[in-house]
Amino acid sequence: MAGAALLLLAATTASQPYPAAEVLNAFQTACAHTRKFDRLEKQLPKKGWEALPEGAEPRIAQLVSKGKAALEDGEKLEGREYRKTVAGRQLYLVTSRVTDKSGIWASGCRLYDFEAGAPIADAKLVEWMKREPTHKQELPNGGVIRKWEPGWRNGVAVDVDFAGHGGEFNEKFGLSGVVMIASSIGGF
Repeated sequence: MAGAALLLLAATTASQPYPAAEVLNAFQTACAHTRKFDRLEKQLPKKGWEALPEGAEPRIAQLVSKGKAALEDGEKLEGREYRKTVAGRQLYLVTSRVTDKSGIWASGCRLYDFEAGAPIADAKLVEWMKREPTHKQELPNGGVIRKWEPGWRNGVAVDVDFAGHGGEFNEKFGLSGVVMIASSIGGF
């Protein structure tokens, strides 16, 4: 019985138009303070983001594990994983700040909608960002990268990407669906 309910929910979700405005606004509200990492972390629970228990979502665990494996000697990593339902979509958020020995840091705030079946339309993104992306790249398997530098303000880059389902990239990284990234660097 539960399996039938899940199939019905999946079919209903698939037939609905993607709630781009709601998901984009949730991303911007969550990740607006990427440069001010402590502020970012403090405000997420107040905005309805629930801390994700370690290992609760295998795709997030795989991405976090790959990120930790890429750290160099002397680098310190801070960050957390969250989840929230927005307009019927299960979204995941990963925050991170890597600081090297000299104090230079890189912060990221990444939103994942693993179940999204297509990229968000370019017209919706231009309406949301109020300008064309500064970089666009088509990827195999229907993927696409769209980047704005600067993003919402100077010092913050914004990406809204799509990784196609299946294929080599998906298998290597366990990543599919819509991916949104706000990133900043500083400390120099």
